[in-house]
Amino acid sequence: ALSLWRSEDGGGCTCVFLHGAGNGYARPPLTSDPGYWGSVDDKLSGPCAEFIFMFEDTLHRGWTDERLQRRVCDLVTRPASESPRRRCTTIFAHSMGSLALAGALQSGLCALGEATAWYSVGAPWEGTEAAEALPELCGDSPPTDRGPVE
Repeated sequence: ALSLWRSEDGGGCTCVFLHGAGNGYARPPLTSDPGYWGSVDDKLSGPCAEFIFMFEDTLHRGWTDERLQRRVCDLVTRPASESPRRRCTTIFAHSMGSLALAGALQSGLCALGEATAWYSVGAPWEGTEAAEALPELCGDSPPTDRGPVE
C-alpha cells in the first residue's frame, strides 16, 4: 500500500508529477494531465490537497540539461517565503522525470525537505537499451531538430 505524507495540520500534501521523455514543448504547470497520468487527481484527492503537473520539453532537452533541472526544482521545492508551518510534498516521477530530479539534487540545484516523499516509476537508472540502437538509427548523419512532434 502506498503511504503518503500528511501535513502537520492533517491536510493533504502538495503532489507534484514529473513526466518522462517525449514531450516536445514546455508550458506552465497545470492541475491535471489526464493524457499522461490518467485520472490520478481523482484517485488521490484525499492525500493530495494540491496537484502540480510538469509540462517541460523532454524531447529536445536531456535530463542533464540545467534549465530542465531548475524547472523541476521550482516545482518540487517550496519558496522560503511561504508559511513557516511544515508543509508536505509528495513527488511522483516517471522515467526521465526521475533522472532530471536526481540530477538536480546531485548538482546541488535544490534539496528536498524532510517532509518530502519521492516515488520513482520506470526510471532508467542503469541506462536504456534504446541507447545501444542509436548509432544504427542515426547512421553517420548528425541529429536534426525537427521541432515539436505533432
